[in-house]
Amino acid sequence: MLGTKQELLKKAFENYFLALKTLRDPPQTPLKRGIEGDLDNS
Repeated sequence: MLGTKQELLKKAFENYFLALKTLRDPPQTPLKRGIEGDLDNS
């Protein structure tokens, strides 16, 4: 149960940060690359 909840939270946060990034600056690079970049910077 916890594992499933954690997966959903992780996905939700990824979508949330991706949305924020997209609002800040228009997507000039592939969306997938943007998520990976955020993860690398953490």
